[in-house]
Amino acid sequence: MKNSFYLALSMVLSATVLSACDTTSTTRWESPAYSERKVAPPAEFPEIPQKQFEHADGQTRGEGLKFDPRVDILFVIDNSASMAPHQANLRRNINKFVNSIARTKVIDFHIGVTTIYDSVRYGSIVQKTCGGKINYLDNGELTPLQGLATPITERFVSRKQGFVNVLEQTLNVGVSPFLNSSTGCSTGPEEEESFSPIIASFGEKNQTTSNIGFWREGSLKVIMIVSDAFDASKELTPSLVYENLYQLSGSTPNDQKFRIYAVAPIPGQSVNQKTGMIDGSKTCQLDFGYKENGAFPSRVPDHNVAQLVEMAGGRLLSICSSNYGVELAKVGEEIRVATLKDIVYDLPKIPDRSPQRNIRVWFHRDAKVSQQLVENEHWYYDAQENRVVIHGMKLDWDEYPDAYISVDYFVYDATDPHNQIIKGSQ
Repeated sequence: MKNSFYLALSMVLSATVLSACDTTSTTRWESPAYSERKVAPPAEFPEIPQKQFEHADGQTRGEGLKFDPRVDILFVIDNSASMAPHQANLRRNINKFVNSIARTKVIDFHIGVTTIYDSVRYGSIVQKTCGGKINYLDNGELTPLQGLATPITERFVSRKQGFVNVLEQTLNVGVSPFLNSSTGCSTGPEEEESFSPIIASFGEKNQTTSNIGFWREGSLKVIMIVSDAFDASKELTPSLVYENLYQLSGSTPNDQKFRIYAVAPIPGQSVNQKTGMIDGSKTCQLDFGYKENGAFPSRVPDHNVAQLVEMAGGRLLSICSSNYGVELAKVGEEIRVATLKDIVYDLPKIPDRSPQRNIRVWFHRDAKVSQQLVENEHWYYDAQENRVVIHGMKLDWDEYPDAYISVDYFVYDATDPHNQIIKGSQ
């Protein structure tokens, strides 16, 4: 009789709590119809407070939630004198790169542009300003956006109307011929550093001024180097850059949260030793820094930019490629896939994992159709980090580019004997 009494009491309490939940969620699921029974609890049990219903919506990004997929992309552009045709080629084809990423509308991207640096000349031989002209960016500083009708403080492109045109114009950083004068107005780099601007872009000075808001916690971080030279950064090897980015991006052994790509000479390509032209081209010339004893090498030697790309598992694009747009589109697609790999919701409170109240994850195809996702197939709950992780690549973003994800859950209540916390499994 005693067991029967507690069984009946358990059923009553479950019905009472569940019927009290708020079912105004925008995720288009309705709670089962529970019959309300007004039964006073025995004196030995405390009164159970009304169950709180939490709704975590990726579109509104509630307080304490991180909604990925986010990707932050930094272009490091060589602005030495030999780069004019390569910069023009990049601008002509940048739409193919961006469109590959932007076609999935749920992806939240930042794209910024900086230039290479020369720590030997800049700040000593070459002053930052001369005659009202800015000679160079600080190391890792994002260049101001170009082509805007109204100036804004942000120095990076995001998903706003006309962003492709703004990015194309912003990538036009121009070239600065190397002049070794003592006037302070000579602007060109001699030792092209592409590694040091990457690391400097994360520095506190840049993060609190020109680059504020660009690098975001939890985002996939992508570096795109565009240069016809090897890197000349002091004391920065490919291994050190890789290790720095591993830490700065919050990577783990199972999840590398950064990618590195480069548009550069490919080791092994043939070179005219007199002119430096690569693979018989009439316009694509190897940087003069490769010359030894007055002659270019017969083939592009291995260089540290290529080594860094290989180390990070990225892709090296030929700076002389005649199929440039297609290659850039492939890189954009790789970034899109990597960005959608995992969509993470950090829950601000512990969820109740009781079977009748368990977390519900929804894929909203449009305003009328929502698909409930299956635990351990489409998503899992990480109990240690208290977050829901959705396998983004298992969802049909191509068919439903405007889709979004939301997460519904009940908050765990320690005073409710029917609450459960069940460890999540991946």
